Amino acid sequence: MNAYPPVFFLLIVLLYFSLILRFLALFPSTPFLHLWQGDPLDLFPCSDNVSSSSVQALQSSSDLGSSDRACSKQNSTTAGLDTLPLRSYCNIEFQLRPTGLFLGRLISSYTLYSEDEGDDDIDDDSTRTEPHCNGTPISTRMPKSGDIAYAEERSSSSVEDFDLDDEHKEPLLPGSASISRRRQRGTLLAWLRGRPKSLLRKFRRQPRSLPRLLLRYTLMFILFILVTTPIFFPSYTRHPKHYKDLRKRCLVSDSLSGCANMQNEKVFIAVSLFDPEGKIAGGEWAKNVLDLIHMLGEDNTFLSIYENDSGDLGTAALEEFKKNVPCKHKIVSEGQVDYNVFPHVTMPDGTQRLKRLAYLSEMRNRALYPLDQYDTDAGIVKYDKILFLNDALFAPVDAAHLLFNTNAGEDGRAHYLSACSLDYDWNPFLEYDLYAQRDAEGYSNGIPIFPYFTNKGQAASRKAMISQTDAVPVKSCWGGMVAMQAKYVQNMDKKLPTKDWQAVAHHVINPDHPHNATTPVRFRYEPEVYFDACECCLFLADVTSVADEAGEPDMGVFVNPYVRVAYRKRTQRLERVIRHWERLMALPQEIITYFSRFPTPNPHREVVEGQRFMEEIYQRREGWKTVERTGRNGMFCGVREMQLIKEGPRNGRNWENHYNIPWAEQKLNFPI
Repeated sequence: MNAYPPVFFLLIVLLYFSLILRFLALFPSTPFLHLWQGDPLDLFPCSDNVSSSSVQALQSSSDLGSSDRACSKQNSTTAGLDTLPLRSYCNIEFQLRPTGLFLGRLISSYTLYSEDEGDDDIDDDSTRTEPHCNGTPISTRMPKSGDIAYAEERSSSSVEDFDLDDEHKEPLLPGSASISRRRQRGTLLAWLRGRPKSLLRKFRRQPRSLPRLLLRYTLMFILFILVTTPIFFPSYTRHPKHYKDLRKRCLVSDSLSGCANMQNEKVFIAVSLFDPEGKIAGGEWAKNVLDLIHMLGEDNTFLSIYENDSGDLGTAALEEFKKNVPCKHKIVSEGQVDYNVFPHVTMPDGTQRLKRLAYLSEMRNRALYPLDQYDTDAGIVKYDKILFLNDALFAPVDAAHLLFNTNAGEDGRAHYLSACSLDYDWNPFLEYDLYAQRDAEGYSNGIPIFPYFTNKGQAASRKAMISQTDAVPVKSCWGGMVAMQAKYVQNMDKKLPTKDWQAVAHHVINPDHPHNATTPVRFRYEPEVYFDACECCLFLADVTSVADEAGEPDMGVFVNPYVRVAYRKRTQRLERVIRHWERLMALPQEIITYFSRFPTPNPHREVVEGQRFMEEIYQRREGWKTVERTGRNGMFCGVREMQLIKEGPRNGRNWENHYNIPWAEQKLNFPI
């Protein structure tokens, strides 16, 4: 699908046409020059005779051209002949006809005159044709005394004798033929034949003119694109009507509680937080959460926040924030979690390391603890939606759009299984969270600029992104904010599903003895060395699997590009501006993605639960080994890499990417 509708290309064609005319106007020998300057008469052969009375009558008409563009000048004492144009005016009857016939006269006036149609060899002299009248060449020399006398005799005719067609058959100014009748051609054809040589001579005399001309028109074209794109083809800046209706209800000073939640749906908000400086819980993010609760309705919302290892400043900010929360909530702040409670992997050098995704899975699951039991005494009810929030800056109304407007049907309700926003970190052009995102066929992303996805397979995700829909189909996403159907995550039993349900790594699937995903779904990770899969990608894959298993209609996983978040205030402001021009990046993104060889191959992309397949695993003593296994869910999320926790006191980022993987020794094409 093209990045622009057909009307855009029509505008480009019109622009180029105007530029071509401007280009032709640079050369005085161009027969179209007079057309560009507004004098159509010079494009036509001259008529046979014009009497003095005719000239006087024609000079009173506004259609006559100026006296400096004419065929031959007459030195006559007859009244009115002083101003006779340099060349006798041609096709005078054309002047009285409607302008609509102009093109027809233009074409008919350049009929080829040739007795030998097979002769196409015209030398340079043939390109310098003399003025002619009805096929007879006219000399451009200055008139002699005999010519003047002849003109005076012809000018004695009265108005009653004025007849262009019958009375005057001989030419007004006799001339000598400088081009043989055999080689005589129309002026347009001669110009077309001589134009390349004329241009070549011009650019030889002025070699710098061509680069300047190209640069000039290139800059004009770029300016045209930059001006017209945000006006006629902006990207995700013109919201659908139901989005605008929600904004009108909520973005007013006296908005009602629950203004965005017209169906009074119950929403569970889950947050896993790390805030060592207290700027998140004590800043704009916290205010936006409170505003969102007001839009959803205090009685319709439950807020669960789990914070750990944030220090005194983070804990104090969260405690202050808790005092202002108007809805039911469970907000917990803990110190550093003991890394020893997590399973570790054995590296090839024999060291024991903790996978980062094992740690993140546990932190996210602790934010879901209130959903582990159906405890009405704790304020738990049956929820319709779950909203996962990262620590990214967001607009409360955007969160409401994600929850209630994504893929809305005629019934006014949103239809999705899961829906994600787009997120940005330091660069407003680059999407941030690619680790969890896979397109509709399970391919990883291309270069992370708009439209983000690749052309692999059917390219359904890329086409949908360009088409400006609010429901771009994907297999997995996260993007800083995710809305989801709650029934596949909430446990409706008053007891825990199992006694060790909340134990660390309880939800991990053993690759040697896999089982299918079950409800309620929780975050998990891949436990083996040199193979990782984002816990968020696996989570959405498991939700999709259990929804299919339950026989529920699959409403799909979508990215909503109208909803965007950012981890820096500057990025958030710039992204709102850049969004107007981001459709211009579609072609560069496609080209760069192709030469960068994205998406990264994943040999297990199409493996599904229960399917037998061959997997290459790394063993400490034997190296890479190919084994036959039963497919586990979410294999399309897999990557040949490993993120490891840097254990010990936390100082800045507490994890690292382990790139020292002997992937070149593999048999399968599974690069880093």
